[in-house]
Amino acid sequence: TETDDYAGLNVVSPATLVITNLEETASLTAYSGEDAAAIGGNQGQKYPVNSNTGTIRINGGMIYAKAKDSGAGIGSGYKGRSGDIYISGGQIEAYGGEYTPVGGTWCGAGIGGGDLASVSSGRNKIVFSGGTVIARGGYRNSARYAADIGTGYEGNGVYIVEISGGSVHPDADSENQDFNQSESGNIYPVNSAGSQVFKMTHEGFAPYAKVDLVMDGATPRRWRMEPPRR
Repeated sequence: TETDDYAGLNVVSPATLVITNLEETASLTAYSGEDAAAIGGNQGQKYPVNSNTGTIRINGGMIYAKAKDSGAGIGSGYKGRSGDIYISGGQIEAYGGEYTPVGGTWCGAGIGGGDLASVSSGRNKIVFSGGTVIARGGYRNSARYAADIGTGYEGNGVYIVEISGGSVHPDADSENQDFNQSESGNIYPVNSAGSQVFKMTHEGFAPYAKVDLVMDGATPRRWRMEPPRR
């Protein structure tokens, strides 16, 4: 679904959206309207009250979420207020929007915040405990981009990103884009005990190494319903 300025699947605070696959082949595809999230919040400049994003819980299913312009794939819209996101299962692809007219840049995270969206630092969380996730933030150049997982471009605040299970694949070419947005602080994820999670290389585990992030010895699995457009 796609509607102007509105999320494809809208979640307004204090509501909670729970996605669970009742059948193994169940799938959901969501596209946003202009500057909104594909799954989550509306565009915040035009709809400031209805852009406060509620809680999103994904327990299963094959999910493809692609934002238009400056919204997040899963999360908040442009100038929206972010909520918490919990993923415990499923196969999920989330692509943030990007709008790059002459003289401007607006980019949303793959999972997390839209451009100029507000995050309550130390409170808002993105938690992975299962499933396989590919996320890619909007990108213009090495100085103007959104996080794959975390804050949108020029976002306010940073998420707590917690990974205790599943396979999580930040899909950007630059490790600075993987978690939260560098201008807001490049925050690396932690486990449920608060200890930093390390990225996996082909040689073994090492801090800050660029490849896929995989938990508990899971094998990286690359799949897409369609290639991302850059």
